[in-house]
Amino acid sequence: MRNQIFAGLITMLLASWCVADATTQPVKPKSDERQVIDKMLGYSFNVPKVWREIEQKGGRSIHVFQLPAPGGAAKAASSWIILAEEEKKPIDLEKFADRMRDSIMKRAKEAKIESEKSVQFLGLDAWEIVYTMKMQMKIITQQGKDKVEQTEDVATRVRTTLFLYDGYSYQLILTSDDTGYQNRVKAADRMLTTFKLAQPQTAKP
Repeated sequence: MRNQIFAGLITMLLASWCVADATTQPVKPKSDERQVIDKMLGYSFNVPKVWREIEQKGGRSIHVFQLPAPGGAAKAASSWIILAEEEKKPIDLEKFADRMRDSIMKRAKEAKIESEKSVQFLGLDAWEIVYTMKMQMKIITQQGKDKVEQTEDVATRVRTTLFLYDGYSYQLILTSDDTGYQNRVKAADRMLTTFKLAQPQTAKP
């Protein structure tokens, strides 16, 4: 009986440590980084200064950063996207992953899932999906005195980390042209290590 009680206490302590890890204070940015704190949900992360924020919508917790493509070359374009949405009804990680997988296959052009696996993120259960797709990009080139705009389908690799926290579903997404993907993973991994969640805002039953 004592052993059972002791085991129960250890389980509770481990759970509390996981939650504490998921809600620690923002990480101090390096000299080549800047810190972003979401105004809606309070989570924070650091992003390299060369990644330019191109979208932040009010009323939704969404941040979109893009690594500038030198010379307008489509194959250099990369994006880092953070999206958090409130779940109106209770959902578990498996159902969330199923929903996102279905969305990928229906909406992404020529989508092919390469790998899926369960991961731990900030002490929380998470799911990682890596897939390829064709992304239509706008290319602007200079021809003499004129700028010519055209679209091109670029082979793109995407890594999405999914998790649930405090009634919200989170997507942390890296997109890159297929050939430059591995070079972008290092930057994305650094951004993941600096990602911190705020204290829960909703009452738990």
